[in-house]
Amino acid sequence: MAKKRRPPVTGQRRLPADSTWQTEKRKEETLSKATSRAARGLGLTASMLAKVLGLDEDSALLLFEGEFSLKVQSHEGLIARELIRIFVGLDVLVGHDESLRLSWLTSFNKAFDDHPLTLIQTSDGRSRLIEYLDLMRQLGT
Repeated sequence: MAKKRRPPVTGQRRLPADSTWQTEKRKEETLSKATSRAARGLGLTASMLAKVLGLDEDSALLLFEGEFSLKVQSHEGLIARELIRIFVGLDVLVGHDESLRLSWLTSFNKAFDDHPLTLIQTSDGRSRLIEYLDLMRQLGT
C-alpha cells in the first residue's frame, strides 16, 4: 500500500537539511558587510577597527575586503552591531552627509567631554554614544 502524501501547508515550505548553516552564513555575511560599511562611514581605519572588535589587524583588513566573516553570536558580533547602530543613528541625524558625520566624530563634544571617535573605542563610550544618538533622534534634533 502506497503512503499518501500530505499536501503542503499554505505559506510553508520544506527547507533543505543544511538550511540552518546557510542561514547562519548569510547572517554572518550581512553582519560583516554592514560592519565594514559602518566602520568606513565612521572613519575607522583597519587598525582602529581591529582594536575595537578585538581582532588582529589582518582580520580587520580582510573584513574590509569582504574576506572575513564575523560570527553573529560572538563578542565581536555584539560590538559590530553597536558600531552599526552608532553609524545608522548618526547618519540619520546628519542627513546622510558624510562630511558632517566625520566632522561630528572628530570634534570635541561637550556632552561627552571627549571626541566621539575616541569614545567608539571603548564599551562604555559606545554605550554613551548609542544612548545620546537615540535621545537626539527622539527629540528630533
